[in-house]
Amino acid sequence: MRYLSLPFLPRLRKVCRTNGQSTKSSLRSTPARTGALTNRQSTRRPFDEKGGCGFWCHGKGEDVHRQGSGSASTRKSRTPAPHGKIRAGKQENLQNNQQPSGKNMTNNIHTMILCLMILLFSQPSHAIEGGVSSHAAPGVDHFYAAVIPPPGNWYVPYLNTYHASRLNDASGNSAVPDFKVDAAIHLSRVLKMTTYEVLGGQWGVQAIVPLAHLEVTAGGRSQSKNGLGDIFLSPVTLRWNSGNFHWGYVLSGNLPTGAYSKHDLANIGRNYATLSSGAGLTYLDPEGFEAGGVAWFYKNFRNPATGYTSGDELVINYSLAWHFDALTLGATGYYYRQVSDDKRGGRKVGSDGYRGETFAIGPTINYRLGSIPITAAWQHETRAKNRSQGDKLWLKAVISF
Repeated sequence: MRYLSLPFLPRLRKVCRTNGQSTKSSLRSTPARTGALTNRQSTRRPFDEKGGCGFWCHGKGEDVHRQGSGSASTRKSRTPAPHGKIRAGKQENLQNNQQPSGKNMTNNIHTMILCLMILLFSQPSHAIEGGVSSHAAPGVDHFYAAVIPPPGNWYVPYLNTYHASRLNDASGNSAVPDFKVDAAIHLSRVLKMTTYEVLGGQWGVQAIVPLAHLEVTAGGRSQSKNGLGDIFLSPVTLRWNSGNFHWGYVLSGNLPTGAYSKHDLANIGRNYATLSSGAGLTYLDPEGFEAGGVAWFYKNFRNPATGYTSGDELVINYSLAWHFDALTLGATGYYYRQVSDDKRGGRKVGSDGYRGETFAIGPTINYRLGSIPITAAWQHETRAKNRSQGDKLWLKAVISF
């Protein structure tokens, strides 16, 4: 389950002026939080022998891995773009109450780019305020996706990088010709699994602390930020298993520890609360085959600095693999979709609520180095809508102490 996701949010707020009109757009970005990491447990390979880290490690962070891009269409004046997506705002003519023509927008390409950036960074992932990323962490769950480790103390260091040079509109077309975002996130996840049982499953608690670096370039402007992201705490982490099947559940929330300013282009913190709930199932065949998946739901709350509420998010991480003793080869990826509209003042933002969507897949490898399993994964995003489209690289280890 994604419990290791890392909240990495850049936020941008600018005043875009076209033909004497003033339109305020808010753009904010945060790396998706890193998904949960977990090891698998079976009669053939116990958790601490092969190693793995699945959804239980899901916390915050990832994504810088998903970055939302807004549509290139116009948006209403003074309506900030949801985080995770970049949106081109509709600008009203203050004199005749008419929208600017396509020619005028073309002539003011730099202005539009900045507005799009603002929209992108104003939402978390998909169409979220900021447009680049949110507290969600698509792709954070790899092998042993729903396998939570047995009772004991566990430390899972996680490194996630995200690069995108494309910001798509609602139709999946590139909306910003001069756009680039690079993010690097280090997550420290600490998990304590106990022998206490809740609903028949072993209970544990965990915390995820993210450190992030973010660089954004668009329209001739650039900004970079480094610092502590939003910390995630999980008071509920449950694990069950029966034969070759393993499943688990994680409930977590964030603390607003990341620095944030609505005037900045890049923000490490998101400045709003998110509650996440994840449930996953993994099948581990003693002969070596593995298949699993984790579904995460993120409930986002209002940003008090902007009055903007990013839409709720659904992330489905999946994995297919084959184990060869100390070596495991396979593929992992995710499907991301914003399931509710972005809102401001209780009203939907844009004609489609700036809902984002994307799909990603890529090769993944796990190797047990002594008693420490190490996983490396590359995930390529495709068919992104209302968000950025790029590539993610994951590197993680699972250590018992």
